[in-house]
Amino acid sequence: MNPYIVCIENTVINNMGGKRKKRKMFAVERRKRILLIRWMIYILLSLAWMAVILNFSSKTSDESSAQSNAVGMFVGEIVVPGFEEWPEAKQQEFADKWDFPIRKAAHMTEYMILGLLLAGAFAYTRTTKYKKITVLAFLTAVLYAISDEIHQYFVPGRACRLYDVGFDSAGALMGVLIGTAFIFWWNKKLMSGTKDI
Repeated sequence: MNPYIVCIENTVINNMGGKRKKRKMFAVERRKRILLIRWMIYILLSLAWMAVILNFSSKTSDESSAQSNAVGMFVGEIVVPGFEEWPEAKQQEFADKWDFPIRKAAHMTEYMILGLLLAGAFAYTRTTKYKKITVLAFLTAVLYAISDEIHQYFVPGRACRLYDVGFDSAGALMGVLIGTAFIFWWNKKLMSGTKDI
């Protein structure tokens, strides 16, 4: 075989390998940028949501009751036919019955959102272990729930209740599990983009 032809073939093969290597390096860099941006967004959203929770906790007992009452009335208008025609005292009685479930559902929802966001905040690299993400996110949410209840102790008319930490923790666990599953799916999708390169 002609050595000149062999040399040309080797050069072509090397150039093809170089292009493939460049494409792969570009894809890896792009993935790193996406992970960094995702991490920063989750951090900012987690901090913002913690501020929202703190704002809700800073409301006095009267303000908090008024919010729960408004939601109870709204539930009555949606669920109960002819609720608007009921006497005001009966409407208020209905809203009072819904007060406890509404408050606890609000606790769980607040912390489910926080847990979801914290899962993303602790998934700072593609190789972060999912067990680590789950544990760190859950512990952070529980510690925040405890600090939130302590804070409520100093708000007029509010109280520090251990069972509220339980509701918060249950919501956080749901959010962390959903968030971790989403991160797992997202990371798998990110990786599949560079497999064939």
